[in-house]
Parts: sequence; structure tokens; C-alpha cells
Amino acid sequence: MDFFFITLNSCWAGSEILWHEAMNNLAEAGYSIYTAAPYRDENICSLRRKRIPFFYLKRRSLLPLRIQRYLSTKFPAIVWPDRLKRLLRNTRPRLVVISQGNNCSAGEIMQICLELGLRYITLTQLVTEYHFLQLKEN
Repeated sequence: MDFFFITLNSCWAGSEILWHEAMNNLAEAGYSIYTAAPYRDENICSLRRKRIPFFYLKRRSLLPLRIQRYLSTKFPAIVWPDRLKRLLRNTRPRLVVISQGNNCSAGEIMQICLELGLRYITLTQLVTEYHFLQLKEN
């Protein structure tokens, strides 16, 4: 696998347009691509029609991890980090492209990439001073 595009944004926005076009161009050039998002809409469906595999990122539950793991055996879409990690381990993309809505929302995915030794880049919009000020104080 060449590229794995992931968005954590709750809706289709500017960076999604960017990576959607990039995926179309890369797929047309013959690269293998996978994508993941926390929603399904017509843009995601258009990728599926082009045979670009899609992984649905269900939002994390506030339930304790033990209960989440149990529920994930009954309802697999509830807990996505373990499933995403397994998928990234199995596909071994050359590059993971992460689209995040602010400057710290993709930390968990970046950590997974680091643990698996995968190269990644981020597309970040809506950078907020709040997160920088909070980090600076610590």
C-alpha cells in the first residue's frame, strides 16, 4: 500500500477537498490508497465507487476501556483505535496522511504511526492559540 488518508474532522471541509483531489490523482496514477473518516457522505461514497477502500472511524466512547473492548467484540464500530492500528499494521502504507481539525486532535493516530514505524504527515487547519498556550504553561 502506498498511501493511507485519514480525516478526524467531523464534516467535509477544506483539507478534505485537498486530500480528496490528491487521492483521485494518485489513484489515477496507479498508486494504492486507503482512506478513513468518522462519517460517510457523498464524497466518501464517490471514493468507494472508484474502489478506494474505506474504514469508518466511529467516535470514541466515554465508557471505560474494559467495557469498550467488550462492546467492540459485539459491535465492532464502537472502538476504532485498536482496529485502525491493526489495519495500519496489516497494510503498512508508505505514507499516512492525517487531516486534523486543530493542532492536537490526531495525537492518538500519530502515536500509532510512531509505534508501527510508519511515516506520516498532517494537514492541519483551524490552528488555535488555546492549545499552544496550554502546552506552553506545562
